[in-house]
Amino acid sequence: MLDALRDATLTTAEIKRQVPDVAGAVPVAIGTKWGQEVPLAPRVLTILAADGRVARAANATHWRTSRPAWTTMTRWLGAEPDLPDARTAYRDLVARWLRTFGPGSEDDIVWWLGATKTAVRAALADLGAVPVALAGGVLGWLLPDDLDPVEEPGEWAALVPALDPTTMGWRGRGFYLDPPHRPYLFDSVGNAAPTVWVNGHIAGAWVQDEVNRIQIRWREQVGRGMRRRAAEAVARLEAFVEGERIPMTYAAALADGKQLP
Repeated sequence: MLDALRDATLTTAEIKRQVPDVAGAVPVAIGTKWGQEVPLAPRVLTILAADGRVARAANATHWRTSRPAWTTMTRWLGAEPDLPDARTAYRDLVARWLRTFGPGSEDDIVWWLGATKTAVRAALADLGAVPVALAGGVLGWLLPDDLDPVEEPGEWAALVPALDPTTMGWRGRGFYLDPPHRPYLFDSVGNAAPTVWVNGHIAGAWVQDEVNRIQIRWREQVGRGMRRRAAEAVARLEAFVEGERIPMTYAAALADGKQLP
């Protein structure tokens, strides 16, 4: 596969045609409700990408469909990548998480990284992260140069897509999600549907109707001014998508007001 990508940028389908050995499928989780035959090529590409040997290049189709082409990391960057050791990589990842999502707890970071507590604690120590108190007595962390108070942004509303980084940034979601709403907005393993945010918390979800107009499904009472801001956010999103249908895994469940599986 690396030979095929060394001087080319190829889609997964093109790779399978050039490298027939990865064109098949492998059984996964057989004997469980998740058991299925999984295509082999994407799994090999994931491993090579995690190893820093290949990278996603440009998307090969419309923006609403993920069908990336692939190439070697060296070809994409124009030079051999300088890969850090594991401890440095964890430190850099935790630093980026704290810069984006901090303050957050150790459990948040462990969950987000899929890492161990040992690795995360070492990264926090290497960064000189500062402990801070979160709601409910939970211990959180901030970078030492990010301790200044943050000004209130004022009233706002926003529509974010399924699995948006804002929604998926933390394991502990109580500060932005009321527990009764969770079954309607997250599936059983924590994947988020498209959500409507007002003033820093989730107040509902959004879907597209049969003619691709965006509709809000409120999960709590919202005032007239906030509904107006949400309508403005709907207008901005509709102008962006230009009538295209956005694939939504959870659209039917949300439209019917049902809980997610």
